[in-house]
Order: sequence, then structure tokens, then C-alpha cells
Amino acid sequence: MPVDALFEKLRFAERRLTAAEERVVFCRAAAAKASAVLGGECVSRSRDVTANENAVIRLMEAEQEYAEAEREYGDLRSQVCSLLQRLDDPINAEILKLRYVEHKRMTDIVRKIHLSRSNAYYRHENALADLEDIFSKEISEKCNKQVSFQSHFIEKD
Repeated sequence: MPVDALFEKLRFAERRLTAAEERVVFCRAAAAKASAVLGGECVSRSRDVTANENAVIRLMEAEQEYAEAEREYGDLRSQVCSLLQRLDDPINAEILKLRYVEHKRMTDIVRKIHLSRSNAYYRHENALADLEDIFSKEISEKCNKQVSFQSHFIEKD
């Protein structure tokens, strides 16, 4: 099911973003510690300078990795949210957004939207089916455009 794969990609991108953020925090602390050692009395100053340089380099790499993860997550989140906006029923779209983008439990969603539990699950299943239809139509339209684009060039040759 391609919609499930899209939601899984979003979840993975969010985990990658969290891991990159944790790495930045760790590298920032290591760079601060190396800088503090460099400022104090040290036995081997050249080794401390190298450690500081390495810590700063690791911090810069971690910040770059975080920026890439943030961009990827933002792109996927935007793609999912724009896909959800194409659903006919805004309540169904809100249920899917709360469930898959904001990772809320169904009991929390029921309380927030003021639906019965059975109605929320029913709407959830319908929304997934509708979203799957929208997603498959979008994919088939892209394939048809690509085929017509390729056949246009084949006819000219």
C-alpha cells in the first residue's frame, strides 16, 4: 500500500531528524568541553588544539546532517499534508493528520474531535481508502504523462 509506505517514510524521516538533533547536542557539548580544556593549563597544547578542531569539525558535520534531515522531513510532511487536504471530508483529513503526522493515539483523537470511538475508527478506515485512491490516481496520472511525453519524442524521430 503506497500510502502506508509514505507514512512510514515520514516516520523514518522524523526519527532521523531526532537522531541528528541529538548528535548536534552531543557534538556541541564535546566542542565546548574541548574549548574549555584548551583555555586552561594543559600539558600538551598541540593535542588539545587537534581535539578542539576535531570537535568543531564533528559539530559542523552534525549540523549539516541535521539541516538535511530537517529539509527531508519538512518536504515529506508537506507532501503528506497536501495529500490530506485533497480528501473530501475535513474531519477524516484531521483524523489522519493527528494519527500519522502528529502521532496521536486514537483515544486522544476521539477526545479532541468529539467523536465516538467506533465512528473515529470507521472514519479512519474510510479516509485511508480515500487517500489510497487519491494517491493511486496521482501515480497513474504521472505515469500517463511520462508515457505521453516519451511517445511524443519517439514520434518525432
